[in-house]
Amino acid sequence: MTEPTDVIFGWAAPKIRDQLPQLCPPDADTFQKDHDDLLRLKVRELITKSELEKAFRRLVKRIEAAIRWADDIRGTK
Repeated sequence: MTEPTDVIFGWAAPKIRDQLPQLCPPDADTFQKDHDDLLRLKVRELITKSELEKAFRRLVKRIEAAIRWADDIRGTK
């Protein structure tokens, strides 16, 4: 399995594609859009801090699942 990597979130964070090159480009782009949308909701005060934290935890779980899937496909368990 690919070594665990910290994912940096926030307005100044590097793109997810750059942080996690093991993700396939369409997945990385989808996760980046999710990230950007969550930040937009926070900036517009449409989501609370606790809701944002929960959403980011769910996003991390989905990213981890995508990395595991990519590892399985490549045979790098």
